[in-house]
Amino acid sequence: TLACWGIEVINGQVCLPVLGYMLLILTITTLLFFSFAVVCCMLTGNILAGPAVYVIFNFTAVGVVVLVNYLLDSLVYGMKSGAESVSIATWLSPVVNLTSDMGVGYTTLEDAAGNITECTYFLYGGVMLAIYAAVGLAFIALGLWLYRNRRMETAGDLISWPKLIPVFRVLACLAGALCLSCLMSQLLSDMRCFGLTKLVQLFVFMVLGGFIGWFLAQMLVEKTIHVFRRGWKGLGVMCLMFLLFLSCAEFDWTGYEKRVPDGDDVVSVNVNATGGYVDFALTDSEDVQQVLQLHQRLIDHKGSVEDALRNKTANQQVQLTYTLKNGNVMSRSYYMDNSRENYPDKDSDLRALQAVINLPNAIRQRCIVPNLDQATMSSADINYYNAETGEYDYARNLSLEEYEDLYFNCVVPDVEDGTLGQIDLAEDTAYAASKYACELSFWLDVPGTGNDGTHALGNQLVDIYVTTTATRTVQWLQNHGYDLITMQEYARTLGSEITDTGWQDNTAPAAASTHALG
Repeated sequence: TLACWGIEVINGQVCLPVLGYMLLILTITTLLFFSFAVVCCMLTGNILAGPAVYVIFNFTAVGVVVLVNYLLDSLVYGMKSGAESVSIATWLSPVVNLTSDMGVGYTTLEDAAGNITECTYFLYGGVMLAIYAAVGLAFIALGLWLYRNRRMETAGDLISWPKLIPVFRVLACLAGALCLSCLMSQLLSDMRCFGLTKLVQLFVFMVLGGFIGWFLAQMLVEKTIHVFRRGWKGLGVMCLMFLLFLSCAEFDWTGYEKRVPDGDDVVSVNVNATGGYVDFALTDSEDVQQVLQLHQRLIDHKGSVEDALRNKTANQQVQLTYTLKNGNVMSRSYYMDNSRENYPDKDSDLRALQAVINLPNAIRQRCIVPNLDQATMSSADINYYNAETGEYDYARNLSLEEYEDLYFNCVVPDVEDGTLGQIDLAEDTAYAASKYACELSFWLDVPGTGNDGTHALGNQLVDIYVTTTATRTVQWLQNHGYDLITMQEYARTLGSEITDTGWQDNTAPAAASTHALG
């Protein structure tokens, strides 16, 4: 703090509130980490063990949650490991928590010319800082008690408290099991194992990792490698717990996989698909009911989805996040078969997802920005197939006012009429005949905040493929000299054909792949 004050003095810009906040933060964090280090050193007797335990324990909670979530994602159908569990774990890993959710912020006031007239600084994460201060004081008391009751003859031992040796073995066994099983699962991910096969694979590596961790801990405690004559019963109990954990996840003993919320309990549902390109929230009861039907379909089709994952044809992901009336949040994540051979099936999961994505309220959220009457255009592009050059090209010589006219007077009314904004997940003959080889992109500055009332809306992108039924938009483009051709006509210029199973040559052309969701 003194060094920062000196630098500020040299630069002639001393800010005492910020220096005060820095002094408070440094004092409390030093208290917390130093007292925790004292406790770690009191629990261990080896000069190297204390620092090692200190570093490991600072990240243990987050590490365990991440590894357990990875295993659950591998076994539990529909599992979506959200940030909530990691967020809770960060409280037990203060290094992570303090660096992400605590600091000094500021607000400014400006005059009519845009010059800053006042700057106010504030501390965020103050409650967290107070909690950690209390924890630091508790660690000081604990460290003092451990120091007064510690036996001096254990000063050279790895663990200075004999009653904690079994705990150390268990923790080492868990660490070995989680790390090795997750590592090998990632290395063998191309095997595409599911169901009972996946359970057996994970169990084998958890047993092997647990064995390594268990006896390695015993070697460190006893300072010898001759430790294999005892300890097998404890290891056996740990292996049984591994099997119960994996079985609970795989065989859905908790009912997690089959759980679908009641429509009357849902306030809203957020749908995220196509790698995040499609992300919208629905509140209308009929819309929510259609999402629930999609959710139930995906549960019922678990076997076929896992078959598609084995065959590497399930590349379409959808994430459903329900906000319930009781304040709880329920999240699920699923893959589905989006292979070309699946396109003709009008009753497929892919078609059901496409129907949800193209609900009128979903299209409006994608294509019509909030606070439309206050939004202003910052830039725009028209990416289209130019018949004269025989390749995709960008519009030139169009002013920002012309783009505003296109969006506000043509695109928005066509979207409201339901003739523009649809997305085709299955690029079949219907797609080929209904879409032009023309993509519109608008960047709009939107004032105000989102539904949470805190995050500014800012600059938003609206990206649309022009449909043949969007009369206003098509007429505007034609009046400005753009000769539009359908995707089928575009395919034929490449010597290809779009059939009911997609592009006939089995290779989506590079130009069309600039927007695979037309």
